[in-house]
Formats: sequence, C-alpha cells, structure tokens
Amino acid sequence: MKILFLAHSYPNKDNPAEATFNRSVASAVSLFNEVAVICGRKNKEQKELYKFSISREDKILILRFTYRKTLFQQHYFSAQLKSMLTAFKKLENEGFIPQVIQAIGFQMTAAAALLKKKNGIPFVVSEGQEEFILRSLSRKNLEKASFMRAAAAIMPISKASQEGIKSYGIKGRFEIVPGTINTNLFFPSPNKNPGGKLKKIITVARLGFHKGIADILEALRLLSKKRDDFICKIIGGGEKEKEKYESTAKKYQLTSRVFFLGRKSAEEIAEIMRDSDFFLLPTHFEAFGNVFMEAAASGLPIVGTNVDGVAEYFGNPGFGIFIPPQNIGLLAESVNYMLDHYSEYPTEQNARWAKEKFGYETVGKQLTEIYRSVVK
Repeated sequence: MKILFLAHSYPNKDNPAEATFNRSVASAVSLFNEVAVICGRKNKEQKELYKFSISREDKILILRFTYRKTLFQQHYFSAQLKSMLTAFKKLENEGFIPQVIQAIGFQMTAAAALLKKKNGIPFVVSEGQEEFILRSLSRKNLEKASFMRAAAAIMPISKASQEGIKSYGIKGRFEIVPGTINTNLFFPSPNKNPGGKLKKIITVARLGFHKGIADILEALRLLSKKRDDFICKIIGGGEKEKEKYESTAKKYQLTSRVFFLGRKSAEEIAEIMRDSDFFLLPTHFEAFGNVFMEAAASGLPIVGTNVDGVAEYFGNPGFGIFIPPQNIGLLAESVNYMLDHYSEYPTEQNARWAKEKFGYETVGKQLTEIYRSVVK
C-alpha cells in the first residue's frame, strides 16, 4: 500500500533529534508499505509563499516545506492548509498517490480531512499529546481536534490518551497503538560489567518543569550527603532551562555529579544508554513515554513515576521502581536503592519484551492491518 504521513515536523540534518517519534512510526510502516511524508512549518521571514524540498531517506519520500501567510489570511492555520494542499499536488506529480493518509497529531487532521473530501482518501490519526491527558486543550486546539471525528480510525498511544480524547466528546473507532522503537539501535550492551565503582544514571527528557528535572536535583542533593559513588547525565533540549538547572546544580554542589549534555541524536542517546546503569525520570504526567521504552529496550532498570501511560506499560516491578510524582524523599530513597540493586533486575528479559512489544515489525504490522481495514 501507499501511505502518506502528514506531520508538523520530521528529523533533519540540522536537527536530528527533532520529532523522532514521527520518523520511527514512518520507518515501521515502511517495512510493509511505500511511505511518503509531508511536513511543514511557518516562516514569518521568508518572502515566498512556500518553499519546498524533496528527498528520499531510508526508502521514505520526504517533502518538506516552509510557508508564510498572505495579507488575505488572518491566521497561519489557513496558510498551513493551503500549503499542505500544494504539497500534496507536488507529491502527486512525483507519482505518489496514497491509499491512506496517516495524520500525526490532531493538528494535522484538518488537512487530512480536506484531502479526504477532495480526493476520497481515508485518513487515520495517531495521537499522544499531553493536552488530552491533562484535559487542557484550548478552544482553538479543540476546534482543530474536532476534525478527528472524520478519521476512519483514531489511534491513541495509550489507554490514558484514549480516555483523554473521549473526554472531549470525540467519538470514533479507537485502536490503541503504542510508540515504536528501532531495536537495531536501542539494545542492551553485550559488554557491560555491572558493579563498577562509579554508578552511571541516565535521564532523557525535554527540560521542562513537568519532567521532574528539579525533582532529580533535589533528590540527588539529599543523596549526595550519604554517598558519592554516582554520576547523572541529563540529555534534553531547552537552553534557558538548561542554564537554570545548571545554576541549581551548582547551588547544590552537584557539578561533579550531574552533567547536562543538551540535545543528542537517537544514535548518541542509544550509545549513552548502553553505557549507563539505570534510567531515571520522575515525570509528573506522560501519555506514553518513548524514553521509558528506549530504556527498557537498552536493558536498563528504571526509576520513574506511576503516572498515565508509564504505569500502563512499564508499571510492572520487574522494570524498576515506580513512585508517585513530586515526592522528593521517596525519589531519593528509590535512587539510593537502585544504585545498589540495579544489576538484580531482569533487564535482558525486559529488552526482549520491549522488542516484541514496540519493535518496528510489531507496530508496522499493527498499523498496516488498520490501514487495510479502512480501505474499501
């Protein structure tokens, strides 16, 4: 089948860590289908209405564009829709006529619905954004999300995400499809030697408040009064937040223990995970948590929180320790315990489970079955 993905963004040479979820899903689907991706974003500075570029990356045809709105368009939303239609025509000229359109996120469903109306192509939508978990959709975003009702299938990333979508009165055929992972990239280290003198903790997250980065620093401050046999590497974007947290680490005298590495590519993250002893992320809420999946596939036990999609997929004690969010004392105790017991977890078994549950082949097959079911 020919499947067209509509996405707000997609990894590129300048930013390989951007929207890796979108690339992973497209890669999984490309195992069994011919795939193209249209992705675009606004650029207020450019003079042209649209700028397009076409490339082929790992068998996937990528059409990227930037756009600006005209004097007659009040909102960039209208400009985006016009740009998507123009991009679709360009893709048709390349000989790619899709049988199913896959919208990534509710923001893409208006364009997908419009293409369905104009061309009779059914569309499905994958959704796992935090606004649904928090019940915090703005009126403007609720208008955009309403186009999900026209989808042949709505594919939330977890049960928690599904309940969030339904809470807004959005009905339809629901099929839960988890995130997916390249297990040729994320896998356990074959040469790890547990029990080293200096224990290595890894955290991967956007450096926002709700990811619990401040909680990590507070917990490690408490822990550093008891022991000095650990370091923690924190990977994630956000320069302003990075400066703030680095200042806090300095205040807590943790600069020799906590290192902020900034954004990293998936390849770099996978390598650092294999060199780590356990994964730490006390997130306050999470629709799914791709990084928990990556940690499990890399053979790392986890110290996390029992929230939403995390509890749904990884709450089994065999994966690690999961506690209520924003409990600094309990977080410090959990990290302290894991520092001494991480080697006791069935990490190779967990990695096999992650491969079977979230691997490209598993998720690619699941999505392909859904695509076939919506084509009449």
